[in-house]
Amino acid sequence: MKIMPSDVASAAANRGQARADWRTSEAIALGILSVPLLIALMALAYRSTLFIPINYNEGWNAYHAAAAAAGGRLYYPAAALVTNNYPPLSFLIVGALTNIISDAVFAGRLVVWIGFLGVAVLINAILRRLGNDPVASAFGAMLFLAYSVVHFPIYVGVYDPQWLAHAVMLLGLWIYFRDSDAPRSSVAAGVVMGLALFIKHNIIALPIVFVVWLFIYDRRASFRFAAAGLITGILGLAACFAAYGSDFFTSLLAPRVYSIVNGYRYGLTSLEPMEVPLIVFALGAILLRDRYAKFFLFLACVALPIGLIQRTGAGVAINSVFEVIIAVSLGVGHLAGHAPIRGLRFWVIGACAMALIVNVAISADRTIYLVKPWIAEQRVKEAQAREQIALIMEHPGPAICETPVLCYWAHKPFEVDPFNFLQGVHAGIKDDKALLQRVASGYYGVVQIIPGLGPDSLAGMLQDALANYPPPKRFADRAVYVKEP
Repeated sequence: MKIMPSDVASAAANRGQARADWRTSEAIALGILSVPLLIALMALAYRSTLFIPINYNEGWNAYHAAAAAAGGRLYYPAAALVTNNYPPLSFLIVGALTNIISDAVFAGRLVVWIGFLGVAVLINAILRRLGNDPVASAFGAMLFLAYSVVHFPIYVGVYDPQWLAHAVMLLGLWIYFRDSDAPRSSVAAGVVMGLALFIKHNIIALPIVFVVWLFIYDRRASFRFAAAGLITGILGLAACFAAYGSDFFTSLLAPRVYSIVNGYRYGLTSLEPMEVPLIVFALGAILLRDRYAKFFLFLACVALPIGLIQRTGAGVAINSVFEVIIAVSLGVGHLAGHAPIRGLRFWVIGACAMALIVNVAISADRTIYLVKPWIAEQRVKEAQAREQIALIMEHPGPAICETPVLCYWAHKPFEVDPFNFLQGVHAGIKDDKALLQRVASGYYGVVQIIPGLGPDSLAGMLQDALANYPPPKRFADRAVYVKEP
């Protein structure tokens, strides 16, 4: 049978039309999935505008950003009641914005939103630079956003420098992939990733994996990247020493309690909902035999143990495995974009999307999708917070808050950093006797605690010292002790 040129052209046209139909169907499916994601993002953005204490770190970060804005002290001696164990760059950035907005909490939340959405944008941009189509790249970014919203809303739109650091780190990766043949790209990537570590110093998996991956595929670029990163780090540390003295180093290395059992238990529990994307991604990376798929798989394999080790430290939360989530989102998007079989691409996107839908049904806060009840709940929380702030503000003298943002909003100075102070007491470098005597003597006009957290909390430590105060005023899970006039 003779095949005519017109038959070949017709077959090619049919294949092209089939591919177009597939992409249209995929785009429609992603559009449908994006609706609940957008609802959740808008709800969490609304929460960011309210006077609600979302987590401990917000007030702690706000005090340091306000100090940076005013040119005040950022780092303290080891025995001080306040400890700052974060690098300074995030405080300087938020502090500069605080001079405009006038509230470090809301300035910090704005910066965090920029960082969080920046991570999603950069995931999409990196995937596009690696030759993935728009649908696959968008799905990688959406997977990151959806997993974050469903499983750790406590870190979405909440003032903590983690997301900004990840965004800057991914910016360095994008700079390299944008023009990987140019020597300047590896140098710029090293500088940018080095700067990211001065925003948050625990996101080390990406630069470690990247320098090894470069060494395998482009040794000269690897050396340039490593040299640029090391020089940036050395110059940054020298600048910090010049600005803050030796207190910078003792603060950054402040001790904390570690528990291997908790690290294993909470770390793996945090990753449990990510099982399907992890499995899909790992199998796909093996099938593709693509150097970028190998890079993303290598990143996940290194980030996971590093995150679990970090999770053994007291006070370290789900943020320790954010690099794993970013690696998986990149890997799944790349697998979808380079799947050798159309059916495999369909199952990659379908399996990950279905896993997210099931996670929403099982473990997510579903009231957020009902909108009105969730907004009413947030307004109740804000009303309670404003009442506590007013109570703290109306009593003169210094105050202690186990929820530091309440004292910050009440315009009280940062007298005690409850978490790091307790960690220092356990390590034997801080003395709790002087603080207990101050509380017992009525030095503090107001003391806000969270009852029920056990002996390893401010409430547990101050239990006897607060005996001289009148009975506290209760606010849901918080209690406020006010000294008698």
